[in-house]
Amino acid sequence: PPVASSLRPDLPPAIDAALIRALAKEPRDRFPSAEAFLQALQDAREVSLGDSSGILGSAVLVVDSDPRRALTAVRLINTVAPHSAVIVAADARTAFAFAREVRPEVLVLAAALPGMTANDFCARLAKEGLLDEIRVIVVTPQVDPVEQRCLATLGNVSLVEQPLASEAFLAARRGRG
Repeated sequence: PPVASSLRPDLPPAIDAALIRALAKEPRDRFPSAEAFLQALQDAREVSLGDSSGILGSAVLVVDSDPRRALTAVRLINTVAPHSAVIVAADARTAFAFAREVRPEVLVLAAALPGMTANDFCARLAKEGLLDEIRVIVVTPQVDPVEQRCLATLGNVSLVEQPLASEAFLAARRGRG
C-alpha cells in the first residue's frame, strides 16, 4: 500500500513512519502499546509544527519509494536502534524538506529514486551543507566501485548492498561504513 503522505501530501513524513509501524504485519514490529503509538503521532505533529524537541539528533530518515523496502529498513532500525525516531519519505522532495527541518542523525537512502540518483541526492545535500551533519547510507542492489568513489568524494556517505543488514547500518552510523 502507498504511504499516507503520497495520498495526502499535507501530512508530515513522521506520520508515515508511525502508520507503517502501527500497521506492520508482524505484531513484534508494531508499537508495544496504544500509548506508544499516540506518542509517535504527537511527536509527528510537533515536528510538523516546527517543534522537534526530543527528536533532533536521534532521528533516522528512510528514503525509499518502495514501501516494502522502506518497511524492511524501519524494522531493522527499530531493532538495532530502538530509541531512534524513524521517519519515512517516499520521494526526494519530501526527504529534502525533512532533512532541512529535522536534521536526522542518519539518512538511509535507496540508490534509485524516481527522477534522481543517489549521487544527485547526496550532492544536493552537500551543496546545502547538510552532509556535515547527516550521515548518509546509500542502499544499492550492487555496489558499483565507480559510484562508491564518486560518493566518497562527497564525504559522510556509505554505500552498502541491499538488503540493509544490521552490521552495515551500525558501522555506517558510526562512520566506518
